[in-house]
Amino acid sequence: MEEMNNNEDNEKEAFNRIIEKVKIPAELEDVIYRLKHHEYDNDNNYIYNKYKNINVNMKKNNGNFVTDNFVKKSWEISNGVLIPPRRKNLFLNIEKSDICKYKKNPKLFNDFIYSSAFTEVERLKNAYGEAKTKVAHSMKYSFADIGNIIKGDDMMKSPTSKYIEQIFKGTEYSGIDSETWWDMNKYHIWESMLCGYKQAGGDTKTNENCRFPDTDGVPQFLRWFQEWTETFCVTRQELYDEVRTKCATAECTNGRINESECTQACEKYQNYVLSKKTDMNSKDIYDAKFKTKWYHKTPPDYIKDKCNICDCISINDDKKKNPYDTMDIELRIYCE
Repeated sequence: MEEMNNNEDNEKEAFNRIIEKVKIPAELEDVIYRLKHHEYDNDNNYIYNKYKNINVNMKKNNGNFVTDNFVKKSWEISNGVLIPPRRKNLFLNIEKSDICKYKKNPKLFNDFIYSSAFTEVERLKNAYGEAKTKVAHSMKYSFADIGNIIKGDDMMKSPTSKYIEQIFKGTEYSGIDSETWWDMNKYHIWESMLCGYKQAGGDTKTNENCRFPDTDGVPQFLRWFQEWTETFCVTRQELYDEVRTKCATAECTNGRINESECTQACEKYQNYVLSKKTDMNSKDIYDAKFKTKWYHKTPPDYIKDKCNICDCISINDDKKKNPYDTMDIELRIYCE
């Protein structure tokens, strides 16, 4: 009986592989196979060198990226939408003078996008240093934003999207629009980013964030709000832990806390939470534009489904006037 079940499982697996292969265009079979089986990380230096050499050659023409530490910069709100500093500094920029050459040479345009994606990971590595997990996590967001820029639905308006639209109107791109191009090249773009991550010393075999990001169809606004929430929750938890540590030995005498460090930690927590109140209000934009499509979920509900460190966000947090109301009562008494 056990042998029969094993045979049935093997037949089912073989059938699923056939169905999967039928759905994949022939020209994408190789790259999808490599991504699925981590071929680029199995001493496959040909693939790694391919994207590395493309990047080196393109840099000779386009220059190096700006080493701007965006991590320390604040988020920006434009038309009610939170824009990550990572997106504002994303390395994908086409000059107007380059439109003509990319119109005439699709391969050169492809190489430019692959190189930009590779360099974006270098930029993330420069920003996060040895925190490779943060690099891997952030490049997933950058990959999705590259897709929005190419497809022309990027919420942060930039000339590059318009220039790409003009490029696809060239005669060499007959029958190809931005959506089609993205569908045919997104796997190569992600592979290029993985090779950039590998060059930065990252482990592409075991890191969960190195799997191909299934982000098509998820509104950019929602991704950005999730990214903001991850940053907010991590920082708020760090400040919360600092309050717990600094106030551990504090005592309240005649209505005053006898530990100045405890008071300072409380103020830091309060100031940080208050500074993010305006950012939290961007949920209203989501309610107006996306809530119906996403099964009537609020941003916190959706984000909790997708993010395991975002539990600190509550639908009612933005309605609490006193930041200390977000604390457990055992700590709140020291801060109020």
